[in-house]
Amino acid sequence: MSLAGTARSRLRVCLAGAYKPEYTRIDVIVRGLEANGVVVDHARVQPSSPFKRRWRMRKLLRSRPIEADIVLVPAFCHHEVEVVR
Repeated sequence: MSLAGTARSRLRVCLAGAYKPEYTRIDVIVRGLEANGVVVDHARVQPSSPFKRRWRMRKLLRSRPIEADIVLVPAFCHHEVEVVR
């Protein structure tokens, strides 16, 4: 059974934070979601100091709000949780 239900539109997941897309854990999660028919969106900012990361995330989300069923803040992106919330 796939993660994305057939009775409604496809499930949308957004990865948000200052993560590195080439990081193995992120790559495995994204490929697994996509293999199960989930639409994966990215709200990513460049890794830097925690203050800059939060500021950049606020700016990104004001210009492009997240439209997803689930928002996943990957490992090591805990500084962005408050902003993404």
